Amino acid sequence: MNTVCFKSRLQKLASWRMTLWLCLFGLVLQLCLPVYANGENQEKVDQIKVAYLVNFMRLTTWKDLQADPQTPPFTITIVSGEDFAQTMQQAFVDGKFNDRKVVIHHLPQKAFKKGTLSQADEQLLSGSHLIYMHDAGLAELQTFQRSNIKPDYLLVGDMPQFAEYGGMIGLRQDQSGISFTVNLKEIRQSSIHVSSKLLRLGVKVRGKD
Repeated sequence: MNTVCFKSRLQKLASWRMTLWLCLFGLVLQLCLPVYANGENQEKVDQIKVAYLVNFMRLTTWKDLQADPQTPPFTITIVSGEDFAQTMQQAFVDGKFNDRKVVIHHLPQKAFKKGTLSQADEQLLSGSHLIYMHDAGLAELQTFQRSNIKPDYLLVGDMPQFAEYGGMIGLRQDQSGISFTVNLKEIRQSSIHVSSKLLRLGVKVRGKD
Protein backbone atom coordinates (compact mmCIF):
# COMPACT_ATOMS: atom_id res chain seq x y z
CA MET A 1 0.00 0.00 0.00
CA ASN A 2 1.19 3.51 -0.79
CA THR A 3 2.82 5.00 2.35
CA VAL A 4 1.23 8.43 1.89
CA CYS A 5 -2.20 6.86 1.41
CA PHE A 6 -1.72 4.68 4.49
CA LYS A 7 -0.71 7.70 6.62
CA SER A 8 -3.71 9.60 5.30
CA ARG A 9 -6.03 6.78 6.36
CA LEU A 10 -4.45 6.68 9.81
CA GLN A 11 -4.94 10.42 10.19
CA LYS A 12 -8.58 10.14 9.15
CA LEU A 13 -9.10 7.28 11.60
CA ALA A 14 -7.49 9.28 14.41
CA SER A 15 -9.65 12.29 13.55
CA TRP A 16 -12.78 10.10 13.53
CA ARG A 17 -11.88 8.62 16.89
CA MET A 18 -11.34 12.07 18.39
CA THR A 19 -14.66 13.30 17.01
CA LEU A 20 -16.42 10.25 18.44
CA TRP A 21 -14.67 10.74 21.77
CA LEU A 22 -15.73 14.40 21.93
CA CYS A 23 -19.32 13.42 21.20
CA LEU A 24 -19.18 10.86 23.99
CA PHE A 25 -17.57 13.45 26.26
CA GLY A 26 -20.41 15.86 25.60
CA LEU A 27 -23.01 13.15 26.13
CA VAL A 28 -21.47 12.04 29.41
CA LEU A 29 -21.39 15.60 30.72
CA GLN A 30 -24.98 16.18 29.68
CA LEU A 31 -25.94 13.10 31.64
CA CYS A 32 -23.84 14.22 34.60
CA LEU A 33 -25.07 17.80 34.82
CA PRO A 34 -28.53 16.97 36.22
CA VAL A 35 -26.82 15.18 39.10
CA TYR A 36 -25.67 18.55 40.40
CA ALA A 37 -28.87 20.31 39.44
CA ASN A 38 -30.89 17.84 41.48
CA GLY A 39 -28.86 18.66 44.58
CA GLU A 40 -26.92 15.44 44.99
CA ASN A 41 -24.10 15.38 47.54
CA GLN A 42 -20.66 16.90 47.18
CA GLU A 43 -19.10 13.57 46.29
CA LYS A 44 -21.16 13.40 43.10
CA VAL A 45 -20.23 16.98 42.22
CA ASP A 46 -16.54 16.19 42.74
CA GLN A 47 -16.82 13.14 40.50
CA ILE A 48 -18.18 15.33 37.72
CA LYS A 49 -15.31 17.78 38.20
CA VAL A 50 -12.83 14.91 38.05
CA ALA A 51 -14.40 13.84 34.74
CA TYR A 52 -13.79 17.34 33.39
CA LEU A 53 -10.17 17.35 34.56
CA VAL A 54 -9.38 13.96 33.04
CA ASN A 55 -10.80 15.09 29.72
CA PHE A 56 -8.81 18.33 29.90
CA MET A 57 -5.74 16.13 30.32
CA ARG A 58 -6.64 14.16 27.21
CA LEU A 59 -6.85 17.31 25.12
CA THR A 60 -3.70 19.02 26.37
CA THR A 61 -0.08 18.43 25.35
CA TRP A 62 2.96 19.05 27.56
CA LYS A 63 6.41 19.36 25.97
CA ASP A 64 8.27 17.18 28.46
CA LEU A 65 5.71 14.38 28.19
CA GLN A 66 5.70 14.59 24.42
CA ALA A 67 9.50 14.36 24.34
CA ASP A 68 9.49 11.23 26.50
CA PRO A 69 6.35 9.11 26.01
CA GLN A 70 6.90 6.89 29.05
CA THR A 71 9.40 7.94 31.71
CA PRO A 72 8.18 11.18 33.37
CA PRO A 73 5.09 10.65 35.53
CA PHE A 74 2.03 12.81 34.97
CA THR A 75 2.06 15.07 38.01
CA ILE A 76 -1.11 16.62 39.41
CA THR A 77 -1.26 19.01 42.35
CA ILE A 78 -4.56 19.65 44.09
CA VAL A 79 -4.61 22.88 46.07
CA SER A 80 -6.82 22.94 49.19
CA GLY A 81 -9.08 19.93 48.59
CA GLU A 82 -7.58 16.89 50.34
CA ASP A 83 -10.72 14.79 49.87
CA PHE A 84 -10.83 15.84 46.23
CA ALA A 85 -7.27 14.62 45.76
CA GLN A 86 -8.38 11.18 46.92
CA THR A 87 -11.35 11.25 44.54
CA MET A 88 -8.99 12.23 41.71
CA GLN A 89 -6.72 9.29 42.50
CA GLN A 90 -9.61 6.87 42.05
CA ALA A 91 -10.07 8.02 38.45
CA PHE A 92 -6.88 6.30 37.27
CA VAL A 93 -6.88 2.54 36.89
CA ASP A 94 -3.65 1.10 38.32
CA GLY A 95 -2.50 4.65 38.98
CA LYS A 96 -1.87 5.32 35.29
CA PHE A 97 -3.10 7.66 32.58
CA ASN A 98 -2.46 6.56 28.98
CA ASP A 99 0.04 3.99 30.32
CA ARG A 100 1.92 6.71 32.18
CA LYS A 101 2.27 6.74 35.96
CA VAL A 102 0.16 9.41 37.68
CA VAL A 103 1.44 11.18 40.80
CA ILE A 104 -1.05 13.29 42.75
CA HIS A 105 0.10 15.79 45.37
CA HIS A 106 -2.01 17.76 47.82
CA LEU A 107 -1.00 21.29 48.78
CA PRO A 108 -3.04 22.57 51.76
CA GLN A 109 -4.57 26.02 51.77
CA LYS A 110 -2.38 27.05 54.71
CA ALA A 111 0.64 26.97 52.38
CA PHE A 112 -0.71 30.20 50.86
CA LYS A 113 -1.57 32.04 54.09
CA LYS A 114 1.56 34.19 54.27
CA GLY A 115 0.99 35.55 50.76
CA THR A 116 4.11 33.81 49.47
CA LEU A 117 4.97 30.20 48.79
CA SER A 118 7.92 28.36 50.28
CA GLN A 119 10.69 27.24 47.96
CA ALA A 120 9.60 23.63 48.43
CA ASP A 121 6.00 24.43 47.49
CA GLU A 122 7.15 26.40 44.44
CA GLN A 123 9.22 23.41 43.33
CA LEU A 124 6.22 21.14 43.81
CA LEU A 125 4.02 23.36 41.66
CA SER A 126 6.78 23.90 39.09
CA GLY A 127 6.93 20.16 38.52
CA SER A 128 3.18 19.81 38.06
CA HIS A 129 1.46 19.31 34.73
CA LEU A 130 -2.05 19.95 36.04
CA ILE A 131 -2.73 22.29 38.96
CA TYR A 132 -6.29 22.32 40.25
CA MET A 133 -7.31 24.90 42.84
CA HIS A 134 -10.27 23.29 44.60
CA ASP A 135 -12.35 25.54 46.86
CA ALA A 136 -9.49 28.04 46.93
CA GLY A 137 -10.07 31.78 46.85
CA LEU A 138 -8.67 34.84 45.12
CA ALA A 139 -5.96 35.25 47.77
CA GLU A 140 -4.56 31.79 46.97
CA LEU A 141 -4.69 32.45 43.23
CA GLN A 142 -2.90 35.78 43.60
CA THR A 143 -0.24 34.21 45.80
CA PHE A 144 0.29 31.60 43.11
CA GLN A 145 0.52 34.31 40.43
CA ARG A 146 3.20 36.16 42.41
CA SER A 147 5.36 33.06 42.64
CA ASN A 148 8.29 32.31 40.37
CA ILE A 149 6.77 29.39 38.49
CA LYS A 150 7.32 28.92 34.78
CA PRO A 151 3.95 28.40 33.01
CA ASP A 152 4.46 24.80 31.93
CA TYR A 153 1.21 23.74 33.60
CA LEU A 154 -2.53 23.72 32.98
CA LEU A 155 -4.12 25.81 35.74
CA VAL A 156 -7.75 24.98 36.54
CA GLY A 157 -9.93 26.16 39.43
CA ASP A 158 -13.52 26.28 40.62
CA MET A 159 -13.47 29.72 42.26
CA PRO A 160 -16.10 32.08 40.79
CA GLN A 161 -14.58 33.90 37.79
CA PHE A 162 -11.39 31.87 38.11
CA ALA A 163 -10.44 32.29 34.45
CA GLU A 164 -11.32 35.99 34.51
CA TYR A 165 -8.88 36.51 37.40
CA GLY A 166 -6.01 34.88 35.51
CA GLY A 167 -6.60 31.15 35.65
CA MET A 168 -6.57 29.16 32.42
CA ILE A 169 -9.78 27.15 32.80
CA GLY A 170 -12.51 27.81 35.33
CA LEU A 171 -15.14 25.29 36.38
CA ARG A 172 -18.35 27.07 37.21
CA GLN A 173 -21.56 25.71 38.64
CA ASP A 174 -25.06 27.08 38.86
CA GLN A 175 -28.61 25.79 38.99
CA SER A 176 -28.30 24.26 35.51
CA GLY A 177 -25.12 22.33 36.29
CA ILE A 178 -21.37 22.59 35.71
CA SER A 179 -19.66 24.18 32.73
CA PHE A 180 -16.25 25.72 32.09
CA THR A 181 -14.68 28.95 30.93
CA VAL A 182 -11.35 29.44 29.15
CA ASN A 183 -8.91 32.34 29.23
CA LEU A 184 -7.18 32.14 25.85
CA LYS A 185 -4.57 34.77 26.73
CA GLU A 186 -3.33 32.84 29.76
CA ILE A 187 -3.29 29.56 27.86
CA ARG A 188 -1.33 31.04 24.96
CA GLN A 189 1.27 32.52 27.30
CA SER A 190 2.10 29.05 28.60
CA SER A 191 4.25 26.36 27.00
CA ILE A 192 1.42 23.82 26.84
CA HIS A 193 -0.84 23.18 23.88
CA VAL A 194 -4.57 22.94 24.48
CA SER A 195 -6.58 21.39 21.67
CA SER A 196 -8.83 23.75 19.74
CA LYS A 197 -11.54 21.14 20.19
CA LEU A 198 -11.45 21.74 23.93
CA LEU A 199 -11.35 25.52 23.54
CA ARG A 200 -14.46 25.44 21.38
CA LEU A 201 -16.36 23.61 24.11
CA GLY A 202 -15.61 26.26 26.76
CA VAL A 203 -17.02 29.75 27.23
CA LYS A 204 -14.28 32.23 26.32
CA VAL A 205 -13.65 35.01 28.84
CA ARG A 206 -11.20 37.87 29.18
CA GLY A 207 -9.02 38.62 32.14
CA LYS A 208 -9.91 41.44 34.50
CA ASP A 209 -7.74 44.55 34.25
